[in-house]
Amino acid sequence: MSFALFCHYLLAWVLAIAALQKCRSWRQFVANLQQLLPMPYTLAALFSALLIATEVLLAIMLWLPGAWWNFSAGLTLVLFIGFSGFIIWLLRSGRRFSCQCFGHSQQPLGKADLYRSVLLLALAIAMLSVEQAALVAFSVAASGVEQLLLISCALLWALQLIALPQWWSWFTDADAVADDKAGEHQ
Repeated sequence: MSFALFCHYLLAWVLAIAALQKCRSWRQFVANLQQLLPMPYTLAALFSALLIATEVLLAIMLWLPGAWWNFSAGLTLVLFIGFSGFIIWLLRSGRRFSCQCFGHSQQPLGKADLYRSVLLLALAIAMLSVEQAALVAFSVAASGVEQLLLISCALLWALQLIALPQWWSWFTDADAVADDKAGEHQ
């Protein structure tokens, strides 16, 4: 399996899971959006539905082989540029927003989320660059680009892990951990 194919499948899973989690916490997602950008419920719900539909459509397009790949890779790149820009805006403005993209965490988006978004952005760029290289008889130089992108992605993940001491809480229920700690002190 080529690196480009790996990127397509990886990003398809990420988008599908993000869409599913937004659906699972639909009301909270819409309420958080309304709190961040004061707007009528109908508009917030419409925007939320369009975002979820975009993520689902891109996930499906990334799974389907062939002609859609460059188009879906380009749209995925635009989406992750938008997500990264949104997180940067949040961090710079001091606003807080919890998107519930990867679970029911009420944690506001922060630097670790920006690192993850930049990593996903790098994978979308890798999809485009490798796919374009395949159109011109995929050369050894393109293989070097693949390796450089893999190393860069690994570095971004490493920076994310170092910068995020509560990393484990992504995979555990924060309430359950708090209950365990409360039980230890009794």
